[in-house]
Amino acid sequence: MDISLALDTAQFGFSEVRVGVAPRIIATVCLPKMRAGDAREAFLRGRRFSAADAARLGLINAALPAEDLDGELDAVLDDLLAGEPTALGVAKALTYGEPGRSFDDTLAAATSCSADLFARDAAREGMAAFLEKREATWVRHWPPERPSS
Repeated sequence: MDISLALDTAQFGFSEVRVGVAPRIIATVCLPKMRAGDAREAFLRGRRFSAADAARLGLINAALPAEDLDGELDAVLDDLLAGEPTALGVAKALTYGEPGRSFDDTLAAATSCSADLFARDAAREGMAAFLEKREATWVRHWPPERPSS
């Protein structure tokens, strides 16, 4: 999941060990988000924990009261729709890291990727929009405007 929100009343847990199995499948998704010690405690104890704890552990981005959830979700969607699609994809890929690459190789790949992105029409449009204090042509908003009937 890229961005995850939960109600502050939600409960989380890795209860697999309490039924004789291990949280092997969900660990694939959760381990990159958690510190090793936190993962060990959560996986081994099998206890429920609050949404606030899930946020502290990095499993979700925020735990919100019911009255704030829709507004925050709208804000997240609006922010995502303001990003240029290819740039969003590259930015997301950055969050996965580059295991096994040396610093020099990582820097060379970053330089090449940045040069490619800056050479795109979308980058020129984005920079022009910034300088002209206007929205770029790809920006959309949430919720979408609905035609009046």
